[in-house]
Amino acid sequence: MKSVLFILATVLLFSLSYKDKEKPYEGFSLKKFEKSLKYIPTSVVFMGRSDSEVPFPHMDRNNINHYSFSHDDYNPIVDSFFMYNKEVSNGEYMEFLTAIKSKDTVMYNNMLPDTLAWRTNAAYWEPYVEYYLRHRAFSNYPVVGVTYAQATAYCEWLTQKYLEIPKRNYKKVKFKLPTLQQWVAAARGGSNYTIFPWEGYKMQDEKGNWLANFKIIDQKSVGVLSLGAPDYKNEIQFRDYYVGQITSSFGTGYSDATLKVESFNPNAYGLYQMAGNVSEYVEEFGIIKGGSWNTTGYYLQNDIHQRYDSTNLVALDRGFRFVMEVIAY
Repeated sequence: MKSVLFILATVLLFSLSYKDKEKPYEGFSLKKFEKSLKYIPTSVVFMGRSDSEVPFPHMDRNNINHYSFSHDDYNPIVDSFFMYNKEVSNGEYMEFLTAIKSKDTVMYNNMLPDTLAWRTNAAYWEPYVEYYLRHRAFSNYPVVGVTYAQATAYCEWLTQKYLEIPKRNYKKVKFKLPTLQQWVAAARGGSNYTIFPWEGYKMQDEKGNWLANFKIIDQKSVGVLSLGAPDYKNEIQFRDYYVGQITSSFGTGYSDATLKVESFNPNAYGLYQMAGNVSEYVEEFGIIKGGSWNTTGYYLQNDIHQRYDSTNLVALDRGFRFVMEVIAY
């Protein structure tokens, strides 16, 4: 067992030395930053019926364009806004930490991501515990292990930082987490009929290349499990459920972990990885969107979301991006 762990550690450290040759995050640039803010026009966004569980055989699998007004009668009109075209990276988050460290050590400690999120029994990620957040090789990879509160605090800091720049293009703005409707509008890329952030219903292009970074379950590993549950008469009823068996057939669409924040092709609005890589916070607490490198392709659908609560406030596959709402031009 020790020899296996040593080999895995060696492979990961070799990967670090290889990635170290890549161009690291170079720091905040106003020109590049504003160019990365993509305009999302006013649109009509009927919310599809979302589910935090993989659908079972007895459930309706068509989650597209089922008009749902269960949350306070959603107004389908989403006003225009700007969205950052990529997930917030380690390098960008480290800028935030550096900026507040000398001013407020208590806040600095409260804003530190939980790097222990990488410590799991499912796989050996120990080098990531130490290196992923701070090593320059990962500076252009999405920050993970952050809480909703930390992501919100980053947006507030970024707002203040931007408004202090004299040559900015926008007079008064607010950076924040996207609402659920804003996120869906941006992911759909201008169409209410897309299942994924890209056009079409397939997860591979015509050459067989995967279009996102996610966990693949080989069809051969999927079995049927019969489980019983009491019905309204308290009588046990058995149903068949599709279950993925944990075998060597498991793999990811592209990587065994996160990829750089500008990987794959952007969607029609110029947004990278609205599906896969890391799942993303939205303004509505308890909801994350987009799936991740560690989830199956089901969660990559625009209209599907997952949930988190006080028992799992951080994760090794959860990060965020932000939107900019213009108050005055």
